[in-house]
Amino acid sequence: MDFEFDFIYGSETVYVSGSVGYAGDKGDYDTPSDYEAVYDPENIEIVVSGEYHSETVNWSRLAKEFKDEIVKQIDTRV
Repeated sequence: MDFEFDFIYGSETVYVSGSVGYAGDKGDYDTPSDYEAVYDPENIEIVVSGEYHSETVNWSRLAKEFKDEIVKQIDTRV
């Protein structure tokens, strides 16, 4: 599944796009199915936009709390 969305982080607009898959098992009579989203953060495009400028940002250069917010945003949308 492909995704793209914007969210506000501080005073900046963040555009995120990428692909996500699902992994897990179908379950059976006794156990429910259990799937989770699987994606590679290195393959996610992240563009941060201010009032006059936009910049594509490499995942490895992001602060941990910013990465955590992006992952949280993805998890709530997939």
